[in-house]
Amino acid sequence: MYALGAGAFELLTSERVFDVLVISDLPGVQAADFAARARKVRHRRAVPQLVLVDSAGSAENAWKAGADAVLVMPEQSLEVLPMVARLLDAKRKGDK
Repeated sequence: MYALGAGAFELLTSERVFDVLVISDLPGVQAADFAARARKVRHRRAVPQLVLVDSAGSAENAWKAGADAVLVMPEQSLEVLPMVARLLDAKRKGDK
């Protein structure tokens, strides 16, 4: 699911079910800020977060915000799908 700005925040607080959140910068919102906001939504706290950033400095901010995984783009773009698979597998094992 892809959403921009305010629409993304609306989806975040909705009751829609997400198995993993893949977060990147949005217009006017840094990925790390969105990740931190997602961690504050009660029914999103346990949803794994993969944050896509454009620099090592942004990666550090994403880790501090509570990301479960961080990839620097475009250098690690080939790792997105394998990382989503690992996060989903870890979630499945944790749910048992």
